[in-house]
Amino acid sequence: MLVRDSLTAFLLARGARRKASTVAHYRGRLAEFARQFGDRETATLTELEIRQQLDQASRFPDGRPKAPDTIRANCIAFDQWQKFAIKAGHLAAVLVTEFEKPGSRGRDRIPTPAETETILRLSPPPFAVFYRALRLCGARPGELARTTIADLKWDQRIIELADHKTAGKTGKPRRIAIGQDFGALLRTAIGDRTDGVVLLNSQRKPWTVPALGQVFRRLRTAGGLPKDLVMYLARHEFASRLVDADVDINAVAESLGHSGLQTVRRYVKVKNAKLVEWQDKVGEDHPPKAA
Repeated sequence: MLVRDSLTAFLLARGARRKASTVAHYRGRLAEFARQFGDRETATLTELEIRQQLDQASRFPDGRPKAPDTIRANCIAFDQWQKFAIKAGHLAAVLVTEFEKPGSRGRDRIPTPAETETILRLSPPPFAVFYRALRLCGARPGELARTTIADLKWDQRIIELADHKTAGKTGKPRRIAIGQDFGALLRTAIGDRTDGVVLLNSQRKPWTVPALGQVFRRLRTAGGLPKDLVMYLARHEFASRLVDADVDINAVAESLGHSGLQTVRRYVKVKNAKLVEWQDKVGEDHPPKAA
């Protein structure tokens, strides 16, 4: 079978179980692979040329490496295709068994107050509104970018999204709470409109995640801020504030839209003062309850 035919079958299979944006992601990550090897028979591919192609796709024309997340995404996309191809009988065996995948960009810090002030001060008003919304609700940028007025359930004080990252795992809509400050920001952004996307850019059109990232990087450069300051840290900051407020870890996972607790555990960095506080809460005068 030709590589391009196998890739087409792979994307069709993905489309049957995943949302369109996921399929588009795989298509983009595999585009250069398809360009180079599309007319080849899958059986003629070799590990060496695949590794060379992945290395080429992970660098800019001047040789500089691309972002770690980009390199990881390229490797993951190819690995998903080769696993599909083996299962479908397009490949006889795995081509690449181990990938040199860098760790994803660290999201273990939160923006400092000075960094946040700089971003907001330099932001055009539509982006400032979007960034403030991220910090207030902890949503993924893509979730907030596609939230429509119809998704706002004011009587329940939630945003309800049917199409979201973990929909396939949970089978449930994504629920984002609308607190007092977040709600006020949403109402101001909506104004007298009755339909359409809630948060709009300066052209009064919906934001896209790539466009948001471009604006944030431009502001970061203009403000002389470090490159490890990324827009997604607003979500990390929100999660960290929940943990610092002693919110139950299950509630933190629900607030972030995670289907399990594994990802959330990285936010739980217990401070010494909390350990002392919790120990004092128990003491000798608080025996455990009988089972």
